[in-house]
Amino acid sequence: MLPSRIRQAYALLISLGLCVVVAQPVRRHLGDAQVRDSFPLSTFPMFSKARPALEPATYLIALEGDGTRHFVRYTHWASGGWNQGRAQVHRYKKGRAGGPEALCELVAGSLSEVPSGWPTQAVEVQMVWGEYDVERWFVEDYQLPAAETTLARCEVPR
Repeated sequence: MLPSRIRQAYALLISLGLCVVVAQPVRRHLGDAQVRDSFPLSTFPMFSKARPALEPATYLIALEGDGTRHFVRYTHWASGGWNQGRAQVHRYKKGRAGGPEALCELVAGSLSEVPSGWPTQAVEVQMVWGEYDVERWFVEDYQLPAAETTLARCEVPR
């Protein structure tokens, strides 16, 4: 067993070493040093870049006969998770896999098979590109688009 003084010196050295390692990211913000990205002081654009006033999105909506809008869940065109569904929407938007019209028809067919709920009232499906004011969406619960362009539309078969 080591004497008490040696153990204390060893603990002090380890503690000082850990403090230096933890404080290292701060030095990149001192002087003229070039700032590089690292955790936890990230300069990665996703965290440090200003967000646009309007956020673009491509999505599918279903319309009832009276014009009521419903966002269509990704489960009507993707077997995987939400991210896979989003990626598939972008593939169709770019003209792959038959283009926007093909996705519209696929979703309309899927909605026509739902036995209850709002999908039974859906008469039309639209694939749209819209821009949303994210601040108003979250702060005021205002969920209408600032701008919207219809990429494809089709009827729900009944």
